[in-house]
Amino acid sequence: RGDACPRAAVARLARRLRDVAPRDGTPLDAHTDTTLGWILCQSGHYEEGRPALERAASLLLSRERPSWVELYLASLALRLLERTDEGIDIALRAGQVAREAGPTALLSALDLLTEWEVWAGRWGMAAAHGEEGLALAREDGHADQLLIMLTQLARIDAARGDADRCRERLDEAIRVADAHGIVTMRHAALGVAGSSALADGRLEEA
Repeated sequence: RGDACPRAAVARLARRLRDVAPRDGTPLDAHTDTTLGWILCQSGHYEEGRPALERAASLLLSRERPSWVELYLASLALRLLERTDEGIDIALRAGQVAREAGPTALLSALDLLTEWEVWAGRWGMAAAHGEEGLALAREDGHADQLLIMLTQLARIDAARGDADRCRERLDEAIRVADAHGIVTMRHAALGVAGSSALADGRLEEA
């Protein structure tokens, strides 16, 4: 509709979703709050998004036997709330439950765990989760998750000073992204490449 900032339109849509979704304590209710909170935070309305995220986490974690998806969403809400220790614990629980749900669930959980460990600066654990996810993505032929894990691991390589390994992963990520037409992940890989080059003082390349 000609908005100067598409994020404003997305935030309006998320608020509308919250208006029409039931407030009944169900997973749909909690998922709606997670979505609203995430979008509001991403669009710069953190104080407005925070209550929705806190409510979502509370609803999801109050369930007697939460599914891996519910634990995943709760952990995501906690990450946006910067509740690191609690969020990592919930992400680990999500990973344990996801192992019983199948490879697609486990890939999502490993992605979240890798993100958390990067956030916490625990590079060894981040690399371990990322490598497991990468192997699983290759085995199951998940191009999108393969790209996510390659980019995550490249970011870890760059932080640990392994520029050659970082470049190797990014080259593969760009090839896969181009082969499958996944433009957003190509841009994500290029962003990591630029940050790595800048850190090494290669300003022209960055």
